[in-house]
Amino acid sequence: MSQQTEQRLAQARQASRNNEATGWQFAIKDSFQLEVVRRGNLYAPVPNMKPPEFPGGDAALAQQLARLVAPAVISDAYRIGFAATVEVEFILEPTGRPTLPHVSSGLGPGYDEAAVYAVTQLPAFHPARRGDGQPIAIGWQVLVPFN
Repeated sequence: MSQQTEQRLAQARQASRNNEATGWQFAIKDSFQLEVVRRGNLYAPVPNMKPPEFPGGDAALAQQLARLVAPAVISDAYRIGFAATVEVEFILEPTGRPTLPHVSSGLGPGYDEAAVYAVTQLPAFHPARRGDGQPIAIGWQVLVPFN
């Protein structure tokens, strides 16, 4: 990655932190943290756990996210000259649905909102399962690409 691209990426990450300071995600992050505490550690390893899987695998997930991201945001990413990702964290329910999605590492206004929206529109995952086959809720993250 060139030094200019690194600088632009650093500026985008700072814009995301500034955007977050406006409070647009405070309620969702607070709810997420309360759920993590209420349900116990959703990130704790589970013996013999089968991890969640998106129908069609990682390639299908990337295609679906790229399709769901607003075209105007993608064209803006192209205009500023770099490809990057927004990391969205959520609780993956035993039903396979993501709940309480929020940005854990963003690119700034427009990008962050588009990434969260894309995650809310995803079809259900195949949920994580304990060793006995019982579906479980876990904390999960996806990278939403902006190419």
